[in-house]
Amino acid sequence: MIRFKLDKYTTENIDKITSIYHFPKDAIAIRICFAFSIQQGKKYELNNLVAPPSDGREFLPTSNIFGRIIDSRDNFFVFQGILSVHYGMEINSDLFVKLFKLHCEDGATKIINKLSGIDFTSGEHFSFLLKHAQKGLDLQSDQILVSNNYTANTV
Repeated sequence: MIRFKLDKYTTENIDKITSIYHFPKDAIAIRICFAFSIQQGKKYELNNLVAPPSDGREFLPTSNIFGRIIDSRDNFFVFQGILSVHYGMEINSDLFVKLFKLHCEDGATKIINKLSGIDFTSGEHFSFLLKHAQKGLDLQSDQILVSNNYTANTV
C-alpha cells in the first residue's frame, strides 16, 4: 500500500480545483491534475529527481486517490502503468511516488493558472475541463484497441 503526502502548495491548489468544480472528493481533482500533466507531455529528468516537500495532505489508504477495480483491488497499478508507458521504462514504487507527486503539482499549477483568466459566470471553466477530457478521449481512441467480441463475466 502506497502512503504519501503532497506538498502544501499542491494541496491548496487541489482544494481550489475541488471547490471550483464542486467535486465531492479531492481525489477527483488529483486524478485530473495528474492526467493533465501527462496529457501536456510533461516529463521529468529521472537522474536527479527531487520530490516536492511532504508538508501537505497525507493520503492513506491509496484507494482514496487511485480508486478500486474488480475484486476490490487498488488501481495503483493502473497509474504506475501510465507512468511506465509515459517514461518508457518500468517505474518502481519509490519512483512512482515522486513522479505522481510531481505530476500532480505540475497539473494543479497549470490548471489554476488557466482558470485564473477564465470567466466563471459564463461557464468557461466547464468548457476548459471538457475540452481537455475530450482531448484525452481522442488520444485514447488512437492508442487502445478493444475487441468487439468482449463479453463481461457476470457474477
